[in-house]
Amino acid sequence: MKTEWFESARLNEKYCRISLPGRPKVYVFPKQMSNTYALCAVRYGSVDRSYQCVGGKKIILPDGIAHFLEHKMFTEQDGSDAFDIFSSYGADANAYTTYDRTVYLFNCTSNFDKSFGTLLHMVTHPYFTKESVDRERGIIAQEIGMYDDDPDAVCYENMLATLYHDHPVRINVCGTVQSIAKITPELLYECHRTFYNPDNMVIIVCGQVTPESIIDAVMCETGWGETVAFERCVDAELCGPAQKVITRKMKVAMPLFAMGFKENDIDADVLSRHRRDITASILERMLFSTSSELYNELYDKGLVTSPLSVGRAAEDSYAFTELCGTAKDPSAVCEYIMSHIRKIHRIGLTYDDFVRCQRRRLGDAISRFDSTEEIANALIGYAFDELDILNDVELVESIDFDEVKNLFEKMYHEDNMAVSYVMPLK
Repeated sequence: MKTEWFESARLNEKYCRISLPGRPKVYVFPKQMSNTYALCAVRYGSVDRSYQCVGGKKIILPDGIAHFLEHKMFTEQDGSDAFDIFSSYGADANAYTTYDRTVYLFNCTSNFDKSFGTLLHMVTHPYFTKESVDRERGIIAQEIGMYDDDPDAVCYENMLATLYHDHPVRINVCGTVQSIAKITPELLYECHRTFYNPDNMVIIVCGQVTPESIIDAVMCETGWGETVAFERCVDAELCGPAQKVITRKMKVAMPLFAMGFKENDIDADVLSRHRRDITASILERMLFSTSSELYNELYDKGLVTSPLSVGRAAEDSYAFTELCGTAKDPSAVCEYIMSHIRKIHRIGLTYDDFVRCQRRRLGDAISRFDSTEEIANALIGYAFDELDILNDVELVESIDFDEVKNLFEKMYHEDNMAVSYVMPLK
């Protein structure tokens, strides 16, 4: 066993990383707060649609199987539901699947030991039957149908489908009704054995806990037999969007739009990618926040009446920024945005805007340490990449204006942009 402490005198925060034999790495972040938040994260998401066993053949998986597996992990062998067990302890439990990870979590103010034991047992003891898988298939098919009827979800998913040619990030995390029909108990067991292995998982606890108590629980409640050595398979993605525009008509009162800006040169170095993510977040504030010149012009002209929603997703094989909103004339809004971007390419970004938005990003990096939930969920990415979250403040401060300008020049071009519209039926 090896315990490493990370500490910041400036932030007055510290946490430790514990390496246990045959177990996932454990991160314990002591915080004197009223609640304790714990999670187990697996580096397995919807983009992991294929893998290759070392010395073996390439395995192709049905779309949506990572999300399907997340649902089924809450079923215990005795037929009980882990959600009910958490609830009986007064814990609020949940789980989610993204493009690159699956996370199981709970939040509690009491009975932490019992809830933590339930979490660890649940993620390491899968139980599937044909009947339960068939039943879950119907539930997830309904969930897929709900997304298909949700205009916001449709607009976003269509944007990704136009932005990417072949990368699986273009496919809904839930998969399709056709793809989940191929999922069997045997396939779920195989995915659990492959991806839910100690080297591909982390355990994170934040709250009124001690490393010693967490170590005891992890050693007692978890255990792995033979694991599978594997390599992820991701096909090369072409530069630029697959198409420029896609339009869907649905029952909406106000048209929706989603613009996507695709990054083509993904750095293999994790620290460089993390630095670019921070740079991108500063740039997004400069361009699209409610205090930006662009938003105020759009608002003054009556083109938008509410803030633009800006998001970013980035991993080792994809990265994009999306800009969403509602407008009476969404094509006019998107054209105005691109016209503004073309103007900035001519006249340049403003240094004062950079300083203001960098300070805002710095405030975010500091304020998240006031929440056990924000700490634990932010720590997932740092843990997978073996980076120190306490270095984030210095990293934000080290970003300079030239980095922001260079990223803008590379990323914000029409050649990297695709747009999705959802328009009213009439």
